[in-house]
Amino acid sequence: MNMYGANGNPINADKLGMQAHAVTRSEINEAASQGKMYSVTSAYTTGGADEEVLYLKNDHETDMLEVHQMIVGSAVASVFTVYDVTGTAGGASAITVNNMLVGDGRAAQVTATGDASVTGLTLGGKVGGAIRVIAGYSDFYDYQGSLLIPPGKAIAVSASGTGATNCTLFFHFDNLGE
Repeated sequence: MNMYGANGNPINADKLGMQAHAVTRSEINEAASQGKMYSVTSAYTTGGADEEVLYLKNDHETDMLEVHQMIVGSAVASVFTVYDVTGTAGGASAITVNNMLVGDGRAAQVTATGDASVTGLTLGGKVGGAIRVIAGYSDFYDYQGSLLIPPGKAIAVSASGTGATNCTLFFHFDNLGE
């Protein structure tokens, strides 16, 4: 007997309904298969003081932007910190946001700048703590979708140290009211 759960995935049970097995997918896999999972990377050589190296604003009208993971690396010892920010991002260029469903082509409804020092921002609170990276290595922080950016709000990733840095965010959109 085949039945379907609320999410449309099959629930398989034997004829007496005695054994049930649900087919589940992670939220990340589901978002990627629907063309709603994205990544954005900024590479920049910092000048020593804390500099905002990546800016990400949720331009979607209704959906929450959920950050799943941040991967950072540096040629020198660095500290990467995520802040909620206000202001108009300047000093950096628009950077490419990639759809994780290869060939899909749907664009993310975001403003993303980086590959240079992002200026014009007022730093708010720290979100997600800080990641310390030793020279020549990378590390990651797995938010598991718990870093949420409401429509119209933004974050920036700040890096310290003097040297080449790299920061990648993986995110998707979700209507949390559904």
